[in-house]
Amino acid sequence: MTSKLSQSQRAIALLVYSVSAVGLFLFLEGGSLTDSMGRSGWLIILIAYWLLTLISAPWYRPPRDALSTAVAAGIAIYQTGPSPELYANVFDSLKLIGLLLASSTILLSGFAIFDLAARGRTQESSKTYLIADMLGAGEVQFTIPFTLSVLSTYNDTLSAIVMLLIFWVLVSTIKPVERLIRIAALTISRMLTTVGPKLGTIARVDAPNLVRVSLDKPDRWKKGLPVVARMADGHGAYLVPLFAELKDHEVVGTAYLTEKRILTNDPLPLGIGSVYETTDTDADIPGVGNGTEIIGFAIEGSSIESLVFEVLPNSKVQRGTLVNVKIQEQLVYYQVVEARSTEELIAGNPSGKTVAICNQLGRITEQGYLEEHRWIPDMNTPVVSAPADLTAQSPTPPSANDLVIGEVVGSKLPARADLNVLSELHCAVLGSTGSGKTELAFDIIRGAVDRGIKVICVDFTGDYRSRLADLGPTPLGLGGEDVRTLDELLFKIDIKGFRSENEKIDLKKFKEEKETSVEAEINKFIESGENLALFDFDQISNSKGSVICVELYLTCLMNWARNSHSEQQVLVAIEEAHLVIPETAGGSDWDVKWATERIGQIALQGRKYGVGLLLVSQRTALVSKTILSQCHTIFCFKLIDKTSLQYLESVVSQDLIRALPTLPKRNFFAIGSGVRGDRPLWVEVPHDPEKEKASRDARRKPVPRGRSATAVGGDEATAADASA
Repeated sequence: MTSKLSQSQRAIALLVYSVSAVGLFLFLEGGSLTDSMGRSGWLIILIAYWLLTLISAPWYRPPRDALSTAVAAGIAIYQTGPSPELYANVFDSLKLIGLLLASSTILLSGFAIFDLAARGRTQESSKTYLIADMLGAGEVQFTIPFTLSVLSTYNDTLSAIVMLLIFWVLVSTIKPVERLIRIAALTISRMLTTVGPKLGTIARVDAPNLVRVSLDKPDRWKKGLPVVARMADGHGAYLVPLFAELKDHEVVGTAYLTEKRILTNDPLPLGIGSVYETTDTDADIPGVGNGTEIIGFAIEGSSIESLVFEVLPNSKVQRGTLVNVKIQEQLVYYQVVEARSTEELIAGNPSGKTVAICNQLGRITEQGYLEEHRWIPDMNTPVVSAPADLTAQSPTPPSANDLVIGEVVGSKLPARADLNVLSELHCAVLGSTGSGKTELAFDIIRGAVDRGIKVICVDFTGDYRSRLADLGPTPLGLGGEDVRTLDELLFKIDIKGFRSENEKIDLKKFKEEKETSVEAEINKFIESGENLALFDFDQISNSKGSVICVELYLTCLMNWARNSHSEQQVLVAIEEAHLVIPETAGGSDWDVKWATERIGQIALQGRKYGVGLLLVSQRTALVSKTILSQCHTIFCFKLIDKTSLQYLESVVSQDLIRALPTLPKRNFFAIGSGVRGDRPLWVEVPHDPEKEKASRDARRKPVPRGRSATAVGGDEATAADASA
């Protein structure tokens, strides 16, 4: 009884008992306190008993409490007055028994203390401990000294003796004040918690806060409606029901154990583990609210890179859903990329469940970036759906080099890229036709131009000419006569095959002759106030010629970069990269292979001289892997061909690879050092009707190619022909 009271409640009980004992003393002594102090031995014993059992004993570790109680009782017996003539035999016998009891308890508890310290818990020490604990109870030790004091003080007044002995029985066995305090606490608790009928019993608690309840009344187990339960420590706690399911012929409810506790120590009417209804709905789950809810719990198989969680029944989850988990007091975000159904055995019977696999995005920094959290969630940690309007609170403005490339799927959180990194360390935009890759390339190009980066676009489609016309691009490329010369040389080499040594020498001389004029053309563009140049292939009919032209211009660009020592950053954007830098492994024409290898060398050395590549391709399998492997950032849209997916397996996880063939339009994975996030991001580009219209118009009304009169190797007539 006493052990279930708080320390403040014990103090109240001590005060009530002391006041009642003093009142009884005054009643027996005729109202005089000062003249009767010599007859107050029993009163002092009572107060000592209450001090030890109510106040001091809880602070002693058993059997130390038995030792202290026995010592106090022995002293009280020794200090009792002379034996009364009327009860001399009884008095002396009780005194002897009391001293023996106190002495034996002191010896037993002392032995138990030292034996436990020396040998730990053994069978002998356990028995000694139990006996000492039983004999050392305050009710046992103080009954004899109290009786002796009463007999010694009131030996001639039988009514006083009877009254005091009855009082002792009441306070030592029935403990009325403790009972009243508990009843009052229970009443207050019921008023505060308005506890209703019992719903069930706790079956188990899965750390840290998942509670399974065997339900007696499953129809009253309502999702999100708080209930209360008495936990193992005796305190009441609030649970938030999540769902219920049939397991092994009984209905088991699952609930979240909240941090809210019922303050009174004995709040609930029945035993440990009981669960009750309550009308107090002011209990919630941390991080849940504003349209969010618990949709699952972390289970085995999670890693730092990925989260695996069991999906709660009827939860709205799909590929791309954004969720968050609290790890080490940090809110960490994940994105669902895969799911599977699995089976578990419950009492020998199979039961199915759905498991979701998520890619870690990280925690949101003050700048709105996603930073990797380098630890995993605890088992059974709640997984909460992120709000659909999630965005970053950004007291620190983002970098001036940041480019918004879209929004993280399932949120309004901007996905950003660092233009400096994209242009310095090379990047690639990959995806099938119509997936949205070219629109992203346009955004990167426009962002680079706005920030003073020189951009040279290699365009096979003609889209760049029309879509970037508002930027006034500077035209680059060979003149009409040079194109015809190149085509003739390549045609002769193809016809003669192995016997074309002279034509190959002629081709080499042609390129050497054009290097000076091409370098002058590039230098003029770099030193001009324009930041965009456009290189297209309208007049080049031979695909090999396209590769050789690109190699020629990039070689001259690298020569300029080496010789000028300029700090000017240059980005070369290559559309349909598989046509310009094809994969040459497994055999290829000597000239194409040689040119591709030269471009590969430029990719390897470009960073040293401020020249970066932006590769855009719909056929990843056909792009040179030597060059593609140098791209530190990859934006990957929908891909379906097996070879492309196999190559990307070395870049992203299997779960992301499986998602690529089904990515919706304008969705892509952003991976690498140029992305403002330590982990791969699933990004969606919001629909822009103006861009869609511009794309349609570009295909219907292509802008004529504009060539200046100073085109390399051409005269004014050639330039005019090119413009026509």
